[in-house]
Amino acid sequence: FMSGLVFSFIPTASDIGSDGYLASRFIDGDFYRKSVPNETYPSVKLCGEPVSRTVNEVRNGSEWIDSKTEYHFVCFEQDPIFGLITLGLIFLPGVMCIDYYYRELLVKLRLELGCSMGCLGLFKLLIVILLIFFCCCAFPIQIMSIKLACL
Repeated sequence: FMSGLVFSFIPTASDIGSDGYLASRFIDGDFYRKSVPNETYPSVKLCGEPVSRTVNEVRNGSEWIDSKTEYHFVCFEQDPIFGLITLGLIFLPGVMCIDYYYRELLVKLRLELGCSMGCLGLFKLLIVILLIFFCCCAFPIQIMSIKLACL
């Protein structure tokens, strides 16, 4: 029981949970700290004033030979594209199982595709497509349930 919990369920739960949290941070937005060489740097134009500045100077013997200033900004950013990609990766295994779900549901409902399907056949096909969509969306929940059942 403990080995299944420690080596299977907990890593899967933390993986799905951290991916979901990361996707929500991308979509909802978050504050990021940026360090740039000057105040007019393009990536910090919408961030307002810098919150701090760091000056690094290099000394060669008795003389200061190099000085480098770095400005620090705190910027609010949203990235819905990365958020959607992250969500897509969470549900990707479910999408990969579409063919399996499709074949299993066709056999279970005794559905044969063809021109003579009729209304009942089309209704069953619609049910198959909706169930496939549900199975793909519920894939993370299915994985967690299977791992719990195997404990």
